[in-house]
Amino acid sequence: MTGVQTCALPIYGDLRQSPELLNDSPYQDGWILEIEIDNIDDLDSLLDNSEITDLFQEQLDEEDYPKEELSDTDSID
Repeated sequence: MTGVQTCALPIYGDLRQSPELLNDSPYQDGWILEIEIDNIDDLDSLLDNSEITDLFQEQLDEEDYPKEELSDTDSID
């Protein structure tokens, strides 16, 4: 697994006056920052939802936690 080179650009907007936007409107008005990707080709190295689910399941299997199966419908985002 590799990461993606990024630069975080703060875009707090109305959050300083209305922090509830994080919960009320997380995908429209509740943005905390914007991520600028240095190299768009790096996105090819990221894991998709299924790969992340499998990775978490493997880690759970290695630990002494109660076993609960993760399904592809369990969203991490």
